Amino acid sequence: MNNFICVYHCRSENSMQTGKEGFRLSPQQRRVWALQGEAPPLVAQSITLIRGRLDLKDLRGALYGVVSRNEILRTTFHYVPGLSLAIQVIEEGADYILADAELNARDISDDISEVRRLADEQASLPFDLERGPMLRALLIRASDEKSFLVLTLPSLCADSGGIKKLAHELFAVFAGGSGPEPPSSDRVQYLQFSEWQNELLDDESSGAGKTYWRKRGSANIPAPSLPLERRLPKSLSGSPGVIDVVIDDEQAGRIEVITSEHGLNHESFLLACFNALLWRLSQQQDIAVTMLFEGRRFEEVNDAIGLYSKALPLKTRMGDRAFIELAEECGRQVRDASDWFDYFAWDDSEEKEEFSFDLSLYDVEAARPSLPVCFEYSELPAEGRVNGSTFEILDHYAHIDRFKLKLAFTRAGGSLAARLYYLSELFEETDARRLGEQFKALLSSAVLRPDLRIGALDILSDEEKRRLIIEFNETKSAYPENKCMHTLFEEQVERTPAAVAVNFKEDRLTYRELDDKANQLARHLKSLGVGPETIVAICMERSTEMVVGLLAILKAGGGYLPLEPGHPTERLAYMLDDAGAKVILTQDRFASRITVASATVLPVDSMSDTLAAYDSLPPVNETLPGNVAYLIYTSGSTGRPKGVVVPHRGVVNYLSWCAGAYPLGEGNGTAVQSPIGFDLTVTSLFAPLVRGRAVTLVPEEEGIEGLSAVMRERSDLSLVKITPSHLEVLSEMISADEAAGCARAFVIGGEALLSESLSYWRENSPDTRLINEYGPTEAVVGCCVYEVKKQEILAGSVPIGRPIANARIYLLDANLLPVPTGVPGELFIGGDCLARGYLNRADLTAERFVPDPFGAEPGARIYRTGDVARHRPDGDIDYLGRSDQQVKVRGIRVELGEVEAALSQHPAIRDAIVMVREDIPGDKRLAAYYVAQEGQTPGIDDLRAFLGDMLPEYMIPASFMMMSSFPLSPNGKVNRAELPAPEGLRPRLQAAYVPPQSEAEQKISAVWEEVLRIDKVGIYDNFFDLGGHSLLVVTVNRKLRETFKKDISMVDMFRYPTINSLAKYLTEEVAEEESFQESERRAKTRKDSLARQRQLRQQRRAARK
Repeated sequence: MNNFICVYHCRSENSMQTGKEGFRLSPQQRRVWALQGEAPPLVAQSITLIRGRLDLKDLRGALYGVVSRNEILRTTFHYVPGLSLAIQVIEEGADYILADAELNARDISDDISEVRRLADEQASLPFDLERGPMLRALLIRASDEKSFLVLTLPSLCADSGGIKKLAHELFAVFAGGSGPEPPSSDRVQYLQFSEWQNELLDDESSGAGKTYWRKRGSANIPAPSLPLERRLPKSLSGSPGVIDVVIDDEQAGRIEVITSEHGLNHESFLLACFNALLWRLSQQQDIAVTMLFEGRRFEEVNDAIGLYSKALPLKTRMGDRAFIELAEECGRQVRDASDWFDYFAWDDSEEKEEFSFDLSLYDVEAARPSLPVCFEYSELPAEGRVNGSTFEILDHYAHIDRFKLKLAFTRAGGSLAARLYYLSELFEETDARRLGEQFKALLSSAVLRPDLRIGALDILSDEEKRRLIIEFNETKSAYPENKCMHTLFEEQVERTPAAVAVNFKEDRLTYRELDDKANQLARHLKSLGVGPETIVAICMERSTEMVVGLLAILKAGGGYLPLEPGHPTERLAYMLDDAGAKVILTQDRFASRITVASATVLPVDSMSDTLAAYDSLPPVNETLPGNVAYLIYTSGSTGRPKGVVVPHRGVVNYLSWCAGAYPLGEGNGTAVQSPIGFDLTVTSLFAPLVRGRAVTLVPEEEGIEGLSAVMRERSDLSLVKITPSHLEVLSEMISADEAAGCARAFVIGGEALLSESLSYWRENSPDTRLINEYGPTEAVVGCCVYEVKKQEILAGSVPIGRPIANARIYLLDANLLPVPTGVPGELFIGGDCLARGYLNRADLTAERFVPDPFGAEPGARIYRTGDVARHRPDGDIDYLGRSDQQVKVRGIRVELGEVEAALSQHPAIRDAIVMVREDIPGDKRLAAYYVAQEGQTPGIDDLRAFLGDMLPEYMIPASFMMMSSFPLSPNGKVNRAELPAPEGLRPRLQAAYVPPQSEAEQKISAVWEEVLRIDKVGIYDNFFDLGGHSLLVVTVNRKLRETFKKDISMVDMFRYPTINSLAKYLTEEVAEEESFQESERRAKTRKDSLARQRQLRQQRRAARK
């Protein structure tokens, strides 16, 4: 230590006036100085318990002596014009310190919490760093025989070890009764250490040490993002919050045993526990903490007072390995960091600006500020005795770095104590306490089984487990679990036989009439062999016959398979074959599309005479609640759709819950505009039929425009079931004056709901209930709901709430363990709402429907959704997204793998990738990227037509981009994040580009380019070939109405899908009938062309086989 020498100094303006020398700050002091700013002061503090009578005069003398001996306690800090850092000046003479110091004496109750409160008050007071004094002492008398002494210093003058050593030196001087003495020449003063540290870093030989830190990425530390962390404010208002984390002596003893067995020290073991907890909570692979290293590594400074410590960055690559392996790695990290301690300085890092605590440098709008998480470990000696009195340091700390969270351990003898400090602007106290309990749980698990993988360690307290598993799932409720869907309807028929059940255009059916017709068709179906577990397909457009057909299938005992008439023939054929449907209900105009030779096709709309011969009484039905009610096919990742088998029990539970939760007993019923193949329709179609309300069917050709018309005409609908995408479109179609009173409730489902989608209705129809309903097809329509409160402030995603009656929701990690509150986990669903599984897919059923690890009932299962969600502290659930490639487009599930598989079958395509893009918030579109076969350049309209043979319209990408190759990640996989946004260029089409000529064409072109996000559109380009779809048609329609100042129906938009034809119609250059005939002619020509292309492709595929 004889190389501590003072060779560098300067004089501040103030010191030159007084003849005092100024010296540069140490690297440790520079860090603290840079972090001070205008935030609360960084301080060091100790609390010492004194038992026995205390002579106040002797204590004052001892304080005076300690200050005299230690220059750092007489050091002030001065700004120098032109310099960003201060210099430190040593004041001469203890008189100066004692003259300005004040030793407070107060009498309070013997309450440590009150002592800490008073200590916190001391810590929050500012220091006059230029004038001093630096040492503040507060004596708190509890009684004549019991006192507390609080010592407080700015962290520029002391670290945790320094404040502890100050207390010990103070009582040593107190014991000796000595007065002021000059500093001994043998005592190493802090200034000597400071200059040595600066010289070491300036020396060329320090290169190896600096390289060590730079190689470890020490200048770029991503702090773990923790659950329920709030945004960083622009200014900090006070000292960190703190809670005690109690560690019992048994656990401390186990740590002693484990560390001895594995050659570890306590701090490495505890650091591993902290890292493991941060990994589990943040789910980040690289966990970075700053760990406090004391820095008194030489005997000469063992008892020195001053700022010797540094908070060194330690970054650990995690992974689900054995805990003891992590502890051993942490031990190596700690040893290496200690070896290279002297060569680290924050302001020497290559990216030092990232670490100054100027809050304006941080993105305060970001969800997670980049403040570090800190770890500290220290040891306290046993209590001391002075002149008949004993003293014991109860608490000591020094904040030498800003942090959002710090876990500090103190070991005294065989005991271990921990305190969790937290930035109160970022965390609620309840969240910090929960974090402390989670650490205790993980520590308990680690000391019992250090060989366990860290992902399997328990991190939940018994109380939090109970809340997550039991309390949040207390949904048990009585319902008619022994009944079936059609039974509920039949009971309602007896209650309201004369009430209108179904409206469709001019048709009306009462409950009795609907029941009679369904019974007659059901008897005919039974004559064809339909019974329990028989699948009957229904391929019909919305009509009274469709409702009759659905009820008839159920009454006959079968399960219905809904098919969309507009879907590709190949897709319909696959579903019919996979389902083994023997009977198909359809309408006469669609009978020719059904190509299953083994099935009986019944065109219901032309069978009135046949059905009239049957009795209208209900047929005998032997269906049980566990039998299939319906079979719905959803998109499949293998390239083929998969059938979800839904039993009556789940539907009856849902409908029974709906009857009480939704206003179905009030208002004018519901309107149905969604396909029956979309299980969302169950709510709007069947729920009112079990409560005696009318169902109004919107004609297929009218779509969302028809729904808006029904809402205006009928008004006061009981509820409207709708997707968020359609709700936004509806907002554009219903004026603010019309909005109020349209519906008593919107039940919104099918995809993630943003608060912005609700703004229009909250403002213009405040009495309409807004309910977010979540549930995959595998969990019967909806299993989780959240109702938005009238005065609730919402931003971003709307929660999905809590499980409905007899449903359970678990958020689990990869080990099927519950994740803590606020931590993302995969959403699993259990209870009576579950489907039976996937038809003919036992392997997939076993993969997705797994045993319930928390279920009390034998054989209970939970469904693995693939959705990611998190619990709020109050139990409500936030939906966060998907863990796989499944997406929702306009509320309908799409497996990207199915679209990719279909596109890859095109003979000109070598490889294909499909992803969902949301380049404009709220506007999700499928984008296809492909690499063509050598020498091939397929046209976009050809690709669309090719996919149209196999996929429904909503699964066909809006844009196609040809690439020479796909970007790859380092592991050789396609890097989807690097795929470019669609270029906005006009795609390659068969139609040649012809620019708009007339004023009308130019206006239409401008609207199309804006909505389709394409830089130029030809007047003969088909809107749908350019990526348009039905919802975009609504937006175009609204803009064209504003542009042309005239009413334009939605039907007209489909009639005239090119700019040329639409412009002619709008300018009345052709009569409407002639335009329609021309449109029909073009449609027929296009249909014939696509048919020829389809035939050629089928021939090519057959040839390849």
